[in-house]
Amino acid sequence: MLSLSGCSFRPHTQTQIAYSRGHHEKDHGHVDLLCARVRGGGKAATAGEFRLGADICYGKLPGSSSENTYSLDVPIVGKQEAAISGITSTKLVRVTIPFLEYSYAALEANIPGEIPKIIGIRSPSEKDLALRMWAAAGYNIDIAVSETDYVTGGGTLDNIPGINIKGKFYGEFTNEVTLFGRIPLSISLRVDQKGKVTPTYGAGYKIQW
Repeated sequence: MLSLSGCSFRPHTQTQIAYSRGHHEKDHGHVDLLCARVRGGGKAATAGEFRLGADICYGKLPGSSSENTYSLDVPIVGKQEAAISGITSTKLVRVTIPFLEYSYAALEANIPGEIPKIIGIRSPSEKDLALRMWAAAGYNIDIAVSETDYVTGGGTLDNIPGINIKGKFYGEFTNEVTLFGRIPLSISLRVDQKGKVTPTYGAGYKIQW
């Protein structure tokens, strides 16, 4: 057991794989994101439970195409028109950094009987079932990496790269059920500064130190 400012402190870390149904700026549509969520924190007797960490998510945005016509003055020939069409594919990496997550309410209970203890799944320091409600505020960074293939009358230009980075503040509420102190299952609702709601569903493993 560690000591922090004179009170008992029980640290933990957890990792989750999550699915998020997010939004993107490209055409104001949705994007499916696969995420890794890492958290570390602890429970202090006088300060409640808190944690810090980050989410790293990956998804593919809908493809897009464009076509533009340009007028060119060619010596001797005169004005000519040239059409250039482009096909763009874009991948999105979303990095989410909560400034702090704090558990504002919790319900904990053991399953009646000694079966979890007999089969070795009962935690020595945690209840069999724990529902914790978390509140957080943080910042999202969206990194959109694109590749565009251009086709002209004179040939093609392939894999022209592009990058676009945007950030937003957000608030988030999470309901998380932890089974036997080891398996966290969570549902989160994140609201960004434009009022868009992103649900995230996660499952993983928790280590209590």
